[in-house]
Amino acid sequence: MPICHGRTGLFRVSLRGHKPPPGPRELRTIGDHLRRCRLKLALRQADLAARLGVSPKTIRNWETGQRTPTGRSLGPIRAFLGYDPWPERSSVADRLREYRLARGWTRADLAARLGVRTVTASRWERGRTVLRREFLARVVALLGTSTCRGDGPAEAERPEGPAV
Repeated sequence: MPICHGRTGLFRVSLRGHKPPPGPRELRTIGDHLRRCRLKLALRQADLAARLGVSPKTIRNWETGQRTPTGRSLGPIRAFLGYDPWPERSSVADRLREYRLARGWTRADLAARLGVRTVTASRWERGRTVLRREFLARVVALLGTSTCRGDGPAEAERPEGPAV
């Protein structure tokens, strides 16, 4: 029990209340999710780094928000957390990007699988180009889902510029 010094001499201070759960109160970033789970499991950053196959500095950067995980780290992060910390993707562009990142592919890998140039795949991911019917069929086949929900700028807004 802590002892404080006051004008009248020494007196004891007793703190009462419940300890807050470890980690951040609001889970706003992937680093917040990782930190909360790591602290609940009483793991050090070095322990988590070993589990995820990255350096302790990488974990520190994720937890402080200085960096965000990419590509090959996403699968192990989901497995460690036991859930997907990212909100569900709704646009074709978002789903295409998530699909690529979840597999650790580069944009060049994605483009090769779709039979297009890398710059074209990049534009699709960013929702900058309209997907023509024949390419939309390739994307649907790759994702294995329907994209006919009026999704995002790739289909709904029809941004100006050439169709690719």
